[in-house]
Amino acid sequence: MNPVQEIIGSHRETFQGAASIRVFSCPGRINLIGEHIDYNGGHVLPAAIDKAIYLALSPNKDGVFRFHSTAFSGIVELTKDQLFKRELHHVDWWIYTAGVLRVMFENGWPVDHGFDMSFLSTIPVGSGLSSSAAMCEVCIYALMQELGVAMSKKEMVLLGQRIEYEAAGVKCGTMDQFAVVHGKKDHAVLLDTRDMSYTYVPVDSRRAHWILVNSGVKHSLRESGYNDRRKQCENALSIMHGKGLNGKYLCDFSLSDFERVKQDLPEAERKRAYHAISENIRTIEFNGCMKNNDYASAGRLLYGSHESLRDNFEVSISEIDRMVEWARGISGVYGSRLMGGGFGGCTINMVDVSHTEEFRETMIEKFTEEFSRTPEIYECILEDGVKEEKI
Repeated sequence: MNPVQEIIGSHRETFQGAASIRVFSCPGRINLIGEHIDYNGGHVLPAAIDKAIYLALSPNKDGVFRFHSTAFSGIVELTKDQLFKRELHHVDWWIYTAGVLRVMFENGWPVDHGFDMSFLSTIPVGSGLSSSAAMCEVCIYALMQELGVAMSKKEMVLLGQRIEYEAAGVKCGTMDQFAVVHGKKDHAVLLDTRDMSYTYVPVDSRRAHWILVNSGVKHSLRESGYNDRRKQCENALSIMHGKGLNGKYLCDFSLSDFERVKQDLPEAERKRAYHAISENIRTIEFNGCMKNNDYASAGRLLYGSHESLRDNFEVSISEIDRMVEWARGISGVYGSRLMGGGFGGCTINMVDVSHTEEFRETMIEKFTEEFSRTPEIYECILEDGVKEEKI
């Protein structure tokens, strides 16, 4: 069933008598290259994809806020007072929705009634496709449209980042939110996270496809070492400043700058800083390769990104490393790497169009033989960002 029709049906069944229903969607995202550098002032190259969170929204006269998800049983019901008094737990699927509503009241949005909200997701949970950013932004956008609140895309991005901080305790950068808000069909976005300037980069789907292979290990940025690594990057930057280097972010420095001070950095900080600086360089080079249709060189940069994430940022796991190793031996694979925050999730693979079926069959065979289970494989189409759906 079409997800728009499915969520409308689910909403009407859950909230009897619902009227004036509107449906919104926000995609997940892939990141072609540029990992763990959005909070270090680097360049990243994400893209919105054809997997999304759908939200059906209707007003109610009860003055309460009710949430329902097709993935969970029951209805969560909160009053305005309960939104602020009830402690949010990261295991609650609706924490981001509650976080958006809290901010809505704090910012004085013109709310004089409650809302019934139903959710349906086609984004695999824990796969590194930014379902949390999609959840935040679809709620922000839907409430903006419903209440007639004007907000720029940049403000939406920063508000989504704030909600990740406050609701889930994740000190993320802005890449995920930016990608799902600014997504453009058949394009990636080269984003300079220092000032949020960006350019759209055409991605030719007739030449290569982007295929994700899910390790089956669900990651959670809150429960992983994500915040620890961000702190180590901050420590490295502080030490480099103390050695006389000037730069607001780690990615402002060159490799020669790093060489000057690396002996003064503790081992963890040295590794994190080297990854950030070199990953930024790889991302800029990758963009040039794509513009020149040099897919072979672009693929080598993807492998280089994975090696640094594994050895310098230390966020890979054995399952992911094996999957990248297998990809190297499959014909038509330009490159492969860990995608997302790490500690699980997916590999992203750049595969020649004529070899996609071979890639899929070989990965299933090897994965099943080694791990005794069949992997989930997703072929991604690049799509537009958050929007209201026609119903």
